[in-house]
Amino acid sequence: MDEWQLWWKNPENVTLYQFMAKDNVPFHSVIFPASLIGTEDNWTLVNMIDGIDWLQYEGTKFSKSRGIGVFGNQVMETNIPCDIFRCHLLLNRPETSDTNFTWESLAQTNNNILLNNLGNFVLRSLTFCKNSFGSKVNKVNLNSEDEHFHYPS
Repeated sequence: MDEWQLWWKNPENVTLYQFMAKDNVPFHSVIFPASLIGTEDNWTLVNMIDGIDWLQYEGTKFSKSRGIGVFGNQVMETNIPCDIFRCHLLLNRPETSDTNFTWESLAQTNNNILLNNLGNFVLRSLTFCKNSFGSKVNKVNLNSEDEHFHYPS
């Protein structure tokens, strides 16, 4: 089995979630799955579609064909870590109304939330560990009540 088939032709082992703008939901929830079913092949069908409002770019609609927006290759060229984009998009996901992506709002997320808030939290946590535990974090011994949590080893 080719690598792509491990995902697209493996419905017994794949749970497919799709996130898309509201205008794509009818095609991806009815027409495309019907086309796949019509082939009578063993395709992975979507299990859940999360239709969201539009994410606009600098006040206008994203358009790959017209080059309006920021896309994966452009994100890589900025040398801005992907996690900064992920954080910004998660915080500003257009769930109940259209949302506007701007480079200014991305910078504000980075500076105000990640650097100021998260950075301050990490600094305070490390300072607490240093002052309270001599810069050591002791091994945690789990008991039977902790079994329902997942702790990586």
